[in-house]
Amino acid sequence: MSRSNPDINKFISLQNLSILYEFKFDPIKDYLNQTQELILGVEQDVSEKIKKWDSEQHDDPETPNGFAVYESEVMATGEFRPLLYRSMFITIYGFFEHEFKTLCGYAGGISGTKLRPNDLSGNNYIDQCRRFVSKVLNVNLDNLQNDWAEITKFQLLRNSFAHNNGILKDTNKNNIDFIHKTDGLSIDEETYEIFIETNEFLIILINKLVKFLDKTIEEIIRQKE
Repeated sequence: MSRSNPDINKFISLQNLSILYEFKFDPIKDYLNQTQELILGVEQDVSEKIKKWDSEQHDDPETPNGFAVYESEVMATGEFRPLLYRSMFITIYGFFEHEFKTLCGYAGGISGTKLRPNDLSGNNYIDQCRRFVSKVLNVNLDNLQNDWAEITKFQLLRNSFAHNNGILKDTNKNNIDFIHKTDGLSIDEETYEIFIETNEFLIILINKLVKFLDKTIEEIIRQKE
């Protein structure tokens, strides 16, 4: 009769979560790309309407130009990208929070603890999860300090979009510099409104968040050998 090997690292099974991240986050990437194409198509349609109107009415000086005629459509389509980018940022970050809590739940179950991240103090969900990994699982996350610093900035952006209509409340120099240095982000220096400018920024965001989860799993497995 065979016996289970007590030396086997039980936390190896966490690798299954890493495999699942591709299936969970890739549909978001596909949605972003397809929606981007739809928005581009609508913008081109409005542009063609304006060009057609101007070409047909250019001889009549009393006729308003194409932009004036289709101004409402121009304004509406101009809001499509900001609405998409902000809502998708919140969705992506929400997925990340859920997966971080799921990771902690699985790892906690393997370790035998009855504690869960929300049993710990913390500034937010992800802070509770990080404390859980460090304090409850006793896993040192110093190797992820740079990744964590960036994620806390993304948390700040998430709160701005979710609660303050995109207005940055904590306007210290470090936060402003982070936005200026991050490709695909910009900020109005007077109103402190944050803008996501490119679809690529959201794709990169997904990759960074998944990479952090993967690194956390690697650290847990390595330190529990």
